[in-house]
Amino acid sequence: MCGTGSFLVGLPVLPEVDVAGGSFTIGSPSSDTYPLKMTPTHTRMVPRYFMDEREVTVAAYRACVTSGKCNKPHTQADSQGQPERDKCNYDVPGYDNYPVNCVEYDYPKSLLQLHGPPPAD
Repeated sequence: MCGTGSFLVGLPVLPEVDVAGGSFTIGSPSSDTYPLKMTPTHTRMVPRYFMDEREVTVAAYRACVTSGKCNKPHTQADSQGQPERDKCNYDVPGYDNYPVNCVEYDYPKSLLQLHGPPPAD
């Protein structure tokens, strides 16, 4: 999140990748059948940024929720009727080491605030 790797309490500093800025199309086409449509499609521009090389696991995100610093993401019950590949995994037994999904846009900010920037070298 600051270009040198993020730090999660008890976990090693994780490498980050440099993502070039540019424009992209966001939103759902009107023909999309997913119930949470984001229409119309539109173009957005983003500046260069850094992103963790690995995703936050269910276990790491759960620790943030348990601490009261992060909001609970959507759960399996919230994704009923969706194909298996699209279901939320926060409350699924055995998924602790999987990347957490169904997290609202603003929730990762809480995770960063809880764990802070990486330690200085």
